[in-house]
Amino acid sequence: MEKDIRELHDMLSGKESQMQKSREKLTHVQDELLRADNERLAQEASHRSQVDNLQSLLMEKQEELNYHKEQDGGMKREMELLQRIEEDDAKIAALEASLRQSNCDKHLRQKLQNMEQRLKAETEKVADLRARSIDLEREREDAMNELQCYRIQTQEMERVLQEKQDQPDRLVKEP
Repeated sequence: MEKDIRELHDMLSGKESQMQKSREKLTHVQDELLRADNERLAQEASHRSQVDNLQSLLMEKQEELNYHKEQDGGMKREMELLQRIEEDDAKIAALEASLRQSNCDKHLRQKLQNMEQRLKAETEKVADLRARSIDLEREREDAMNELQCYRIQTQEMERVLQEKQDQPDRLVKEP
């Protein structure tokens, strides 16, 4: 009977030792899970901050683009400017013809010069507005692409974290 008690005692000691090892594994896994969760939270906060910054930048660029579209009336305004330029060209051509016919009338020459200066200014304005509109569209597209990259990275990190969270369940189940 003492032999049986000793065997039971030895078996109990072995089970307690196994249980202690399992507790240590569990504590280790819990620590790792806590660390991984903290890392995930920090990365999520960082990504949220970056996404918020990109969204703010995107909104600023969109507002700036809208402002410029309002300022120049968008494509409609551009078409009006082009039409005015064509009309001014026609007026200049008519003035030049008239000037040639009227044999150097000083008043008409001044009008011609004024019209040519207006035409040049309007042409430069249209070119500047087109260039600015193209730049704003590129910046908006770049911001959208960067935002998409951060979203993909966040999804990948969430997947990796989920795998790490599933991993402790497998370690606990192992004897």
